[in-house]
Amino acid sequence: AQLSDDKGRAVADRPVQLLARPASRSVWNVVAAGRTDSNGRVPLSVVLPGSSTLRLQHPADDVAASQSDLGSVAVLQRVTAAGSASRVAVGVPVAVRGSVLPSRSDAVVRLQSWSGRTWSTVTSGRTSSSGAYRLSWRPSSAGTATLRVVAPATSGSLTGVSTAVKVTAYDTVASLAKATLADRRIT
Repeated sequence: AQLSDDKGRAVADRPVQLLARPASRSVWNVVAAGRTDSNGRVPLSVVLPGSSTLRLQHPADDVAASQSDLGSVAVLQRVTAAGSASRVAVGVPVAVRGSVLPSRSDAVVRLQSWSGRTWSTVTSGRTSSSGAYRLSWRPSSAGTATLRVVAPATSGSLTGVSTAVKVTAYDTVASLAKATLADRRIT
């Protein structure tokens, strides 16, 4: 942020506070503080708990007003996902575990599978108080499935999507041998 007077001149060595008002709330909270440098700039770093409106506040005087509305920021949910196995027999469940940040208890997460044209939800669940989740999926046929986890948008955050998790399902010993030989990571 940069603090300047009504003529656009930098206001140096001024204490400032960054306030945030989370979406759907009416209370402003101080989330960071600092002092302006000789160029009127103040580097502030903060991790917001969700989408928020921001305001810069500083002591009022005859040089500068006491606060400036900076606008709103939308927070994208960060979703991680990892499969318990990359190869399983058809019908054997695979656990997909991960977390959603910002963490919220009881938030919905959806496990989706790519069909070649669209993503389809195959199961859903909810997060723990730490944002962690565990979902289970059981392949019904042989082949490689591409899975992802989606955390739908909330009043405080945008939709988050994990990176893809690939799981190969095999139905015979011959299928497993062929898949293993095709894996270039195995030498």
